[in-house]
Amino acid sequence: MNKSAYFVTSDRIYSYKTCIRQALPGGLSIGNVTHYSATTALHQKRAECDTCDVLLGNVPRGTSDLLQLAIDRRLIPVGMLFYTPGTATLFHIESKLTPS
Repeated sequence: MNKSAYFVTSDRIYSYKTCIRQALPGGLSIGNVTHYSATTALHQKRAECDTCDVLLGNVPRGTSDLLQLAIDRRLIPVGMLFYTPGTATLFHIESKLTPS
């Protein structure tokens, strides 16, 4: 994992070791709006976490999978399908994002 306080992977943005934004297929996103520190608040603002489709609060430090947390909290229903525009790929939500 990158040693920078703010870093981006293919589908996630992290502040320290905690995911603050996660992209989903079809252009949807999950934002972590939990208050941790002044620095992380700046990272959340930079990542525009408050503009995401699903907002999560009370996210434990070190959480790396916002999708699983949203499923566990029943904010994203199991069985939901996502279509990625421009491809022939459907994603089906089971407990993790898996291609159908």
